[in-house]
Amino acid sequence: PQYAAAIAAFAALAAGVGDLRVAALAAALIAVYALMAHAEEPWLRARYGPAYDAYCERVPRFFSFGLLID
Repeated sequence: PQYAAAIAAFAALAAGVGDLRVAALAAALIAVYALMAHAEEPWLRARYGPAYDAYCERVPRFFSFGLLID
């Protein structure tokens, strides 16, 4: 949830400011947060094993757009 909130905040900031430089910085920060989430997964899987796999099956990595549609 922390990474998802940061990604949403950076995107909203870029949209609200409307400056290409801010948009470029926000895009870079969003990419960093996405890469951090992917980089942590092997460590989490090794540390927590099947419990982490079960968690991943229940919880989306960043956002669950299906909840908006239902």
